[in-house]
Amino acid sequence: MRRAPGPALLLLLWMAPPLHAQLPEKLVIRPDGAAAGALPWSSAVLAGSTLYLAGHAGTDGAPVGTIEEEARRAFAALGKTLAAAGMDAGNVVSVYVYLTAIGDYRTIEKILRELYPSAGPARSIVGVGRLPGAARVLVQAIAVQDGTKREHYGGPSAPAVKVNGIVYLSGVAPAAPSTSTRLAIRGALAGLGTALHAAGIDYSHVVFCNPYVAPKVPRADLDVVYRQFFEFGNTPARATLDMSGLPADAPLLLSAVAVADLERRRVVRPLSRELSPTASPAVFAGDALYLAGFSGFMPGYGALTEDFDLQIRFAMRNVQDCLESAGLTLENLVTLNCYLGNLDDTDRMLRLFRQYFPRNPPALTTLQQSPTGPNNRPAVQFSGIAVRSVTAPR
Repeated sequence: MRRAPGPALLLLLWMAPPLHAQLPEKLVIRPDGAAAGALPWSSAVLAGSTLYLAGHAGTDGAPVGTIEEEARRAFAALGKTLAAAGMDAGNVVSVYVYLTAIGDYRTIEKILRELYPSAGPARSIVGVGRLPGAARVLVQAIAVQDGTKREHYGGPSAPAVKVNGIVYLSGVAPAAPSTSTRLAIRGALAGLGTALHAAGIDYSHVVFCNPYVAPKVPRADLDVVYRQFFEFGNTPARATLDMSGLPADAPLLLSAVAVADLERRRVVRPLSRELSPTASPAVFAGDALYLAGFSGFMPGYGALTEDFDLQIRFAMRNVQDCLESAGLTLENLVTLNCYLGNLDDTDRMLRLFRQYFPRNPPALTTLQQSPTGPNNRPAVQFSGIAVRSVTAPR
């Protein structure tokens, strides 16, 4: 016979909040004039007080004037989406700028100095092979609502911002030229450590890292050095990208996100994934799950096909495996980056993307990170952020 619950248990059940009471609300943001379902991705997604914005360009299919004019239009487009969420440039805490000509990075730095003369967002500027719509610049960002406490660390050229228990760090390159690639990589990681220490944390707090690698820098050198800075089996999620170029001809740029409180950090690893000395499949920072870069491979077997559509499906299956291991679904994704070996495959990717996200899609940033060539691999790679949330009707 089943025993009735005692008075103490009944009191606890009565006091307990509803299942989703503490979860942030997820809301798709559309700029004025944007119709629901017109595109297979969202311009931005608001989860709680944090807004995740897709990449915004300053062109409608053809270059517009000078690179400075186009860049200003890209930031204006970003501003339009921010305004739709009740925010402006001052709410941005992290910004990524992708350039098809990395030599234009000083123009972007000039614009950022104008937008943020004092305490500004964490920022990373990298060179890519191609951008959608013949754009020369693409601006992606994360912002937080007014009233959210922010703390700034570091100088104006490489700031870090702590907000909601998350620390967003600017891209860090080696501080000085090195005589070898491995020394340069060690220098960049040391610089990341300095930025972390300024925020009162260390390498163990990092939940996600983007190593942007310049052409001809061996991936093996990166892995040999990188693993020395992180605990085996407890490494950050990582998306390593071979770029077309980096500012000031740097061999490496490390962009990272960390969690202030280690109690809020948890590695997620599907049963199919072995322990890795260089990357965890995903890491929680509070309610936000940071996903490593996933290409179209099968764990334990590698890439099984050259067919692009199948590689998309394999990559998305890897993303889903991670989400399911974290108790989440595709509905929890708020932002996704899609890195293509050939930007000409964009339409094919979007056709499949729509099937996975028929409603409330995440913010999506698509680019080709390296110049077009026969060895551009993988054909596709996804990385992103999911949030434990409740989707609001819209």
